[in-house]
Amino acid sequence: MIANGRPCEILCSVRKSGVTATVDGRAVFRYAGDPQRLSIPDQWVFPHPQVFALGTYESVFHITKMEVKPISGPGTVVKR
Repeated sequence: MIANGRPCEILCSVRKSGVTATVDGRAVFRYAGDPQRLSIPDQWVFPHPQVFALGTYESVFHITKMEVKPISGPGTVVKR
């Protein structure tokens, strides 16, 4: 899916209709069900569930550029 040592573009899209992820334009994940069915393991839970977070599992990545684009309305500041 992601070649070791080769740059790639990963695009994650979160909408009311679902979640998609692509690697170099190729769809690698699609979910269009009830968002309440999505979950993460307890060790990945963050203090503020509304906050964007990025992580890896048993791997290391070098991120050269990251963009977060709000699609509907302004964001809100969450105090630590």
